[in-house]
Amino acid sequence: MSTNGLTEAREQELRKQRGHRMFKKGFVTQLQNQDFLWVQSEKIPEQGYVVDIVNCRCECPDYQRRGKPCKHYYAALDEKTEIIRKALQIAVNGVKI
Repeated sequence: MSTNGLTEAREQELRKQRGHRMFKKGFVTQLQNQDFLWVQSEKIPEQGYVVDIVNCRCECPDYQRRGKPCKHYYAALDEKTEIIRKALQIAVNGVKI
């Protein structure tokens, strides 16, 4: 159990949910290097974190402290998945996948 009484698995699931919500709100921007994305902070809109999607790393305090995927990583993963899905749609001439 963690310090707030939730199991680690439940805490991770909540991070995934928060990340998905951030993705849906448009908090993620693809950077010029295709492996990196910028995710806006929920608390401080003018602040954000760079996420290395390939190596599963983020600049945020949560990742720096725990060394495990954070909500920013999950938001970036959703964005990257959407980018790939759209590219595949174009590649198969508009046939939805």
